[in-house]
Amino acid sequence: CDTEGAYTLQLTVTDEAGNSNSDSLSFTWDTTAPTVDAGADASHNAQFTQNGSVGDATTITWSQQSGPGTVSFGTANAASTTVQMDTDGVYVLLLSVSDALGNSNSATVTITWDTTAPTVSAGADGAYNAQFTQNGSAGDATTISWTKISGPGNVAFGSPSAASTTVSMDTEGSYVIQISGSDAAGNSRSEEHTSELQSPDHLV
Repeated sequence: CDTEGAYTLQLTVTDEAGNSNSDSLSFTWDTTAPTVDAGADASHNAQFTQNGSVGDATTITWSQQSGPGTVSFGTANAASTTVQMDTDGVYVLLLSVSDALGNSNSATVTITWDTTAPTVSAGADGAYNAQFTQNGSAGDATTISWTKISGPGNVAFGSPSAASTTVSMDTEGSYVIQISGSDAAGNSRSEEHTSELQSPDHLV
């Protein structure tokens, strides 16, 4: 057939005397593969649910196409399944589908499995009498934040979402400030820094 759809074929036979008989056969002609979407690429650090989607499929299979470790699927024959890896790295997962007539299709999704927290440093402790720049660091962090942990007055950060920031206190005393870094997979780490403000009257 050259067009998809439902067809009925009829076979008619006639003998030499003119007697005839017939029979018919109905079938559906379908050459269209099922639709499939493996979902969005992402980073994870713990078991998660990957929500794929399929259309007109009778068979669904998740499998590992690449990656440094082993992938465990909670329900490998469903469009949505829990997924977990045992080794950090980049993985490609394959969602394969087929319909009752054997038409097949597939899609991939890339997952970064990352259970390692960023490396962070709040920098050296110090004593100051004016606004100063605190040079922290946060390797592999996608989100950085500075916060006050303790101290007698208010702390103002010039760039609270950057590793290096200016810092000002309005009251003399000892302060503990903290830098926190988190990555795309949700891993986080923090480190504290102690600052002593000795002369608030000269604070810039």
